[in-house]
Amino acid sequence: MTKTRLLISLLLFHSALGFAQDPMGYRVSGRIYPAENQTPGTPIPDIGVVPRPARGNVARLTGAAGGGGSIDVSAFIGPDGSFEFRNVPAGSYQVMVNPAPSLLPVNVTVRDRDVNVQIGRPWVHVAGTVTVEGGGPIPPFLLDFQSLTASNEPDPGGQRMLAQAGQAFSIDLPAGLYRVNVNDLPAEFLIRSITQGTARLDGQPLRLNVGEFPEIAITLEPGTPSPWVRVSGRVTGAAAAGVRTVLLRGPALISPLSASVSSEGSFEFPRTPAGRYEARLIPALIAFPQMLVVGNVDLTGVTLKTPVAMELAGEFVRIEPGVFLMGCPPATPTTQRCDASELPVHRVGITKRFEIGKFEVTQAQWEAVMGNNPSSSRGPSKPVDSVSWEDAQEFILRLNALDPDYRYRLPTEAEWEYAARAGSAAADVEAPESDAYGWFNTNAGGESHPVGEKRPNAWGLYDMRGNVQEWTEDWLDEAYYASSVELDPTGPASGQQHVLRGGAYTFHPDASRRTSRRAASAVTGFRLCREPIRK
Repeated sequence: MTKTRLLISLLLFHSALGFAQDPMGYRVSGRIYPAENQTPGTPIPDIGVVPRPARGNVARLTGAAGGGGSIDVSAFIGPDGSFEFRNVPAGSYQVMVNPAPSLLPVNVTVRDRDVNVQIGRPWVHVAGTVTVEGGGPIPPFLLDFQSLTASNEPDPGGQRMLAQAGQAFSIDLPAGLYRVNVNDLPAEFLIRSITQGTARLDGQPLRLNVGEFPEIAITLEPGTPSPWVRVSGRVTGAAAAGVRTVLLRGPALISPLSASVSSEGSFEFPRTPAGRYEARLIPALIAFPQMLVVGNVDLTGVTLKTPVAMELAGEFVRIEPGVFLMGCPPATPTTQRCDASELPVHRVGITKRFEIGKFEVTQAQWEAVMGNNPSSSRGPSKPVDSVSWEDAQEFILRLNALDPDYRYRLPTEAEWEYAARAGSAAADVEAPESDAYGWFNTNAGGESHPVGEKRPNAWGLYDMRGNVQEWTEDWLDEAYYASSVELDPTGPASGQQHVLRGGAYTFHPDASRRTSRRAASAVTGFRLCREPIRK
């Protein structure tokens, strides 16, 4: 047999033994499962059913080769979620997905064959009911599905959900092991058993496998009930004289508890179960709940303070008197054409010092004062929107009832433009620099943004352009500038609608000039002015 025939025979024999070694190494291939269905935690190797794969991103292989040296290579993930590394030498590696912070790396050992890798934890739908034995009716409570490792140790991840005894529930969880806990009950209720199909778990972890639609039944029984204790205290603050009732709400109560407030401001709840409560003062000019935590002993000396306006109105910037040219200056090749309502340019003097909000009034401020949130683009630190001029006046009325030292109001149109210009004579900041100062339809992504994320103007005021339009005190008259008074103008004596300034995240930057004047639209908010009450 010639040397050539001998070599061919050896290669065929090597292949027949099942070795898949390439001349320079092995293949490490695999599939990434959908990033939107992942939580941190231990990968589950025996999931059985293959979920829909992810798309995009890059797979990365790093580690130490057995013969010395390190490996750090990347491969694109295909449309079906698959990836492949070729010619990988024997060694110990990690395969990770970039970017995908919720997908944990998988350890891979390459020895004498190709390796297939699976990254990701598909989710399982869980539905069931909760019943209570011997405890009577109870309020809603939290079911806590705590993720566990294969050795029953706590693992990052898991979810909580609000449940009600006697009612069905459903939740989606990543495949794996879970311990089910019950939280926020009036007394410590114990899980007596969990039944999954015909399997009674009785304190054992709940295993969720892919391909299942688990139906589970959770049975609770009361442990040692917590004692009922006395809660007492006093209402204080500027508006305390008007408070008649203290109301407690919390998960330990089926219905709220109420206690009368004496003429001296004292109150008492003689029997209160342990728990966490929201205390409200009735009647209250503002919806400003305070939190109480009640334990197993009497809680006395509680102070419920009626807030002052300064705690709710935010930060202010002091603006000194001055003179400026109000209106849109003549158009140039780099400035937006002036609207007729912004002409003529005229001299205005601001003769009195005033303070104006550093930021637009936020949704958190609005909810604390008004008890609701009308905004279409939700977020506590975003400016409140969808507010009418009359709504803004009601907000201000409630603040003024709480503050003996300041009077709050909307800025006049002249004050607003004077503050927005901050000493500038231009109609606005020119593109592309304008993006640094405001949120518009060119950069906002179709929603408002938390106040103060862009640069302030020269006087330290944020979002004077874009984000939401801001109400002013003045009536709108498009011809008013021709007859405006020179010192401290306050606008026409009457009208049909008030002036909005500053543009919004739905506007183009050119339509959000410092000088532009608008009537009502959907994206309306405001910022406050205040001045001291002189005694």
